Amino acid sequence: MKKESTLDLYERLKGIKDPEQFELERKKIIDAEIEKVDDPDKKRMLNSVQFAIDNERRKFKDPIACAARLHALMLERGLLRLNDVYKGKLAKKENNVVSFAKRK
Repeated sequence: MKKESTLDLYERLKGIKDPEQFELERKKIIDAEIEKVDDPDKKRMLNSVQFAIDNERRKFKDPIACAARLHALMLERGLLRLNDVYKGKLAKKENNVVSFAKRK
């Protein structure tokens, strides 16, 4: 099965006139992308981010105000680097433990 390009996805979504159908397709695409992630921690993080995005989107009727709020949310949570995490470009943080000498 050929992987759909971003342009193909855009063209498919652009052609949908019914808002409810558009939302169903959008959700299917997002869920499919998250499902492709093998690392359970990354998958959990992506699901958490998508949950936060969906909750914010429900609060706005104006798409411009919604986009501005989502951008602010990404800045607040440091999620603008999310693509790097998703693509595995950032190293996983490790806990560094410092050993202290025993008390005498």
